[in-house]
Amino acid sequence: MSKFITLVLIISIVIVSAIYFALHSPNDKGDTLQTPPSPPTLSQERKQLITLFFPDSNSGLLVGEEREIERYPVITDQIKECFRQLNQGPRKPGLSPVIPAATELKEVFLDIDNGIAYVDFSPEISTNHPGGIEAELFTIYAIINTLCHNFPAIKKVQILID
Repeated sequence: MSKFITLVLIISIVIVSAIYFALHSPNDKGDTLQTPPSPPTLSQERKQLITLFFPDSNSGLLVGEEREIERYPVITDQIKECFRQLNQGPRKPGLSPVIPAATELKEVFLDIDNGIAYVDFSPEISTNHPGGIEAELFTIYAIINTLCHNFPAIKKVQILID
């Protein structure tokens, strides 16, 4: 008798599973239950959503702020645009700027094989910096987090000051 009950349970589970998968799977034509996303427009293809990191004065942590920027065909130009945005400072209230005034990103060099980005800054990143270990760490980590988050090929950042 117990073998019969076990057999009925197994058959019931198989039937219920078959019905579930038949109702919740795409049909042969490739249709899905969800509406496919519309193809990107030309203006959307030229944009890239990036995340910049700034210190939050309330929590004392770096917080991401998203912005949409132009997409450039060369990755070093994309990195330079990320820095320009970082240099403009945050837009959200409660976040603090991390790049000192008049600082320029002179050049970006990439060693893609090793995942290293070399970023060469003007001396103002040091001479105009307000100082203090916390502010210096925020600047360093804001640059590193911004680059590594937005460019997955970058695993390490070497900061150079000319």
